[in-house]
Amino acid sequence: HLKITRLNDDYFIDALSEQFPTLVNDKVVKKETLHQGDKINIGKHTLFYSQLSKVSSNNNPEAASFSLDPQALTKRPNELGTGNLQAMNGTDIGLVVTLNKAVTEINIADTTPAIIAKRHDGYYLSRLTDDLIINIDGQPITDETKLDHDATVNIGSNKYLFFIE
Repeated sequence: HLKITRLNDDYFIDALSEQFPTLVNDKVVKKETLHQGDKINIGKHTLFYSQLSKVSSNNNPEAASFSLDPQALTKRPNELGTGNLQAMNGTDIGLVVTLNKAVTEINIADTTPAIIAKRHDGYYLSRLTDDLIINIDGQPITDETKLDHDATVNIGSNKYLFFIE
């Protein structure tokens, strides 16, 4: 979708696809110099540009209005604990699957209706199909949803318990 290049101390963003436009600060761009705090939209994803040396620079007026969460930068996925998914019904009742990959697919009868992604701030369930009803703690989800410890997950008629050790 895009390419970011560095020339001297500046970074540039180049849009590579007209089908999937790149937005910087809510404006479609082809090639643009990135500045501290710029909001970059790529499809459904939003990124914020930051350069640590510019954040700490007293000569940069933009640095005063932009702040980074130092804990978010240093927190590692291992500090979350290990996520697990336990089958609560069906032929695999009691089976515990350890979520030790960045992305774990939930497979049901030759389909993958959902995935669980491990991120720096937790585990997220994303639906991949609209064919099955997916609930977390009794609430239907339509988008990516963060999983809490001891959350109950229903995917169609399959029931799971998500927990962190």
